[in-house]
Amino acid sequence: MDQRHLANSKRIAKNTGYLYIRLLVVTVINLVMARVILRALGFEDFGIYNVVGSMVVLFGFLSIALRSASVRYLAVELGKADNAQLDKVFSMVINCHAILVGCLWVLVEAVGLWFINFHMQLDPSRLTAANWAFQFSTLTFLVSVLQAPFDSNIVAHEQMNFYATISIVESLLKLLIAYLVLISSWDKLITFSALLFAASLVICSVYVLYNRLHLQDSHYIRHWDKTLVVQFVNYSGWSLFVNAADTGVLQLRTAFFDVFLGTIANAALGIANQVFNAVTMVFGNFSAAFSPQIVKSYAAGDKDYFMHLIFTTSKVSFFLFL
Repeated sequence: MDQRHLANSKRIAKNTGYLYIRLLVVTVINLVMARVILRALGFEDFGIYNVVGSMVVLFGFLSIALRSASVRYLAVELGKADNAQLDKVFSMVINCHAILVGCLWVLVEAVGLWFINFHMQLDPSRLTAANWAFQFSTLTFLVSVLQAPFDSNIVAHEQMNFYATISIVESLLKLLIAYLVLISSWDKLITFSALLFAASLVICSVYVLYNRLHLQDSHYIRHWDKTLVVQFVNYSGWSLFVNAADTGVLQLRTAFFDVFLGTIANAALGIANQVFNAVTMVFGNFSAAFSPQIVKSYAAGDKDYFMHLIFTTSKVSFFLFL
């Protein structure tokens, strides 16, 4: 293995370390935050927020699939060291996410408002608060979709130290929000949703600023390429079905809990989901560290190093998961 390959392998190891530090810290913060939020909102409002959130992210599988394609195609151009094409791909990633935001906004508003106002089991006095929470949650979700291209670009560039740091900061910010809601005298459900939206704007701005200042080999230009759109869709095809099934099971279960068991049972499900999300983070961390380098080595035509990464990371993944 030459010096370049050795440097790349060391980068993967360092990035894995960054991501596992992130995993440990974020997991602990999220579990503590679940307790604080439950205390701040109470069982009923916590259950309402869990249902509202499930309606918002029901169509999140579309964003997940597009993000996966974004990381892949950005990593390919980085592997080829073609900055002109990288600008085009980066621009198309942003364009596609902007179009997706418009489509998601229509879908979420149509389905969410219908369910909340006509089928959700809650105290009528909390209906207004539930609608406000839904709107703020929708905006938070749409901001996260707009953030995805810049997030993908950071992952493709393997800047995991920043990625891990901002994730920890975001979790601490949410914990602070939970505490502010706990001591607030305003409607806690509306306050919590509004502050989460404000936090999402701050985090998204940080991602955009980092891309502009530190990833100067990729710029947004006015460009449209129908061929790239087709490639994104084709690449996302199978993962789209998988993500749709996973998201549908998780989010529709919340809706069924509300219809048949009520908001108190949904509060319990919300706590269980916090634990589930903490566990599933383990499986995404290591793949985020090595996937970009595998794609880059393949795009650069370095087949020997590509196969070395496939076998090595498969073995390491097995032992880490074990």
